[in-house]
Amino acid sequence: MREQVAHEDREQHQVLHSHGEALRAEGIETTALLIQGQTAQCILNEAERLGADLIVMGTHGRGSHV
Repeated sequence: MREQVAHEDREQHQVLHSHGEALRAEGIETTALLIQGQTAQCILNEAERLGADLIVMGTHGRGSHV
């Protein structure tokens, strides 16, 4: 089970970074992150660390991945 979840996370990470690369190719500054932890605190920490103006999040309904 753990290996399956790790495999899915790697695939999602690759897809996320592909989207980030496509946005950067259009001249949009972006940082693609796939993080785990307590959702609200992770979002606040990363937004502050990056000085984010906008946060776009997605979920696949499996848990609290941000």
